[in-house]
Amino acid sequence: MKIAFFAVLFAVTLGGAALMQNQIDLYDVHLVRADAPPIIANALAGTKMLVLADLHVRDRAPNFGPRERFILKTIDETDPDTILIVGDHFPFTRSIEPSLEFFEALRSDRNIYAVLGDHEYHGARKSCVYCHAPGDDTWSVREDLAVKMLRDQVVTISGPTGTKVDIWGGDVKSSPDLSWTKVTPPDRPVIAMTHFPEAFDDYADAGADLMLGADTHGGQMIAPHIFYEWLLGPRRAHYLAGRFTRGKSVLWVTKGVGWSILPLRLGVKPDILLFDFTK
Repeated sequence: MKIAFFAVLFAVTLGGAALMQNQIDLYDVHLVRADAPPIIANALAGTKMLVLADLHVRDRAPNFGPRERFILKTIDETDPDTILIVGDHFPFTRSIEPSLEFFEALRSDRNIYAVLGDHEYHGARKSCVYCHAPGDDTWSVREDLAVKMLRDQVVTISGPTGTKVDIWGGDVKSSPDLSWTKVTPPDRPVIAMTHFPEAFDDYADAGADLMLGADTHGGQMIAPHIFYEWLLGPRRAHYLAGRFTRGKSVLWVTKGVGWSILPLRLGVKPDILLFDFTK
């Protein structure tokens, strides 16, 4: 009887440990296949778009960590035409160099655009090198990075048939900049990316077809919603992770691949998004 009891206890303990390992694994990045409104999917038919966020890159090249290696492997396997990175590229308490080296590893003939996150602003002047040539007193905009930073700027990409789509990169602000509405033709599809997902209400009302948000890390752990409201505020907690709609607009909030404050992900696995318009 005792042997049976301890055998069951051992099995339960082993199973619980395996489950916990599966849930707290910081490096088990998932590829989430996302969908876009028809106006975006039709305009970019035949292409693929990969969305990354909250990288918080810590390991330098060539010895990138498992998260960075997973991203590079996924890029090789999926071969996206466009890569969008939605802020928080490095931990503000760490060096910025690993993220710059990771960006260099992404260099290709793809469209690669990014926006800044709150960690970049917490990083003070050292994050200026994402946009400006280091040591250049004229603050000229640098053009040598593999990733183009968008700070309240719009760029235009085209699908295989020549149909144009505007991508708006919103800077981190308490009140979003909607000036893209003044430069984008009213019939042109718009993808907006900004680090704080609670801006969705404003972007959707302004006419953005698809918005990409981040910052929340999906909460990093399973907890009652009231906890997230206390931690993140009601508006941000409402858009914690996944797909949301408002009118004709769609928002995708990625859980990101990194972590903040504590190296912990309990029941909330890191992810990256793939929009496959070839299907």
